[in-house]
Amino acid sequence: MEKNFYSFTLNTIKNHSLALNIAKLETTVKYRRTLIGNFWIVLTYLITVSIISVIWSIVMNVPYLDYFAKVFLGFTSFYLILSFTAQATDILFLQYKGLLLSLGIKLNNVLSIYLLTKFLEFIQFIPMYIIIIFLADVEITLTNLLFIPGLILVFLNGYWITFIISISCARFRDLGMLITAIMSASILLTPILWDKDQLGKYENLVYLNPFTCMIESIRDPLLGIDVNPFIYLQLILFLVVGFIMSDLIYRYSRKKINFWI
Repeated sequence: MEKNFYSFTLNTIKNHSLALNIAKLETTVKYRRTLIGNFWIVLTYLITVSIISVIWSIVMNVPYLDYFAKVFLGFTSFYLILSFTAQATDILFLQYKGLLLSLGIKLNNVLSIYLLTKFLEFIQFIPMYIIIIFLADVEITLTNLLFIPGLILVFLNGYWITFIISISCARFRDLGMLITAIMSASILLTPILWDKDQLGKYENLVYLNPFTCMIESIRDPLLGIDVNPFIYLQLILFLVVGFIMSDLIYRYSRKKINFWI
């Protein structure tokens, strides 16, 4: 077993091919015998956001298509955040318990399989993003490409968030219930359905919510909105602090994880 979280992460990268193959298989099996397969993920969000946008575009007094584009990109970006938080609470003691205990697959590979599965599900939204920004008449510039470094930073942060949450919830099972409850409210506290400028002089307080910079780093470049450089600095700071925290937790728990599972 690796001595620290950094070597743990390096071994995760080295064994990415095995994890990717298992993630592909898992994604395929999940939607087998359905007519449209994995596209159900995209269709679910299309239906949900379409219905929400009918009412809220009137409430917000904005054109339907503009509001739909913003909310769709925001909701699907928040899907990633849910993958790292509420959906990651039981991956060790429930979802992947068999891989860990019966097949002897290492913890870093299990985390890699889980995250790659979520990544494969998420990239299905990208073709829809392209269609939506064309329909919404968004000006195509090099700024749109900034969503790529944003997405990378979000996934890198998602790695340590998933690690900490999965380990903590394996040790304290009630914590998973608490995280799920908090995340149910977080989507309303994050500027997805509403604009941060509606807060007036309190606008910058939205960045106290760490999910705001994650959403904006993916959504805003695609919509042609000027990106605040602060959000990238915030994501990098989260990454550094997160890896330090993960290393401390890993050193403490690495010999106890199997007992917690």
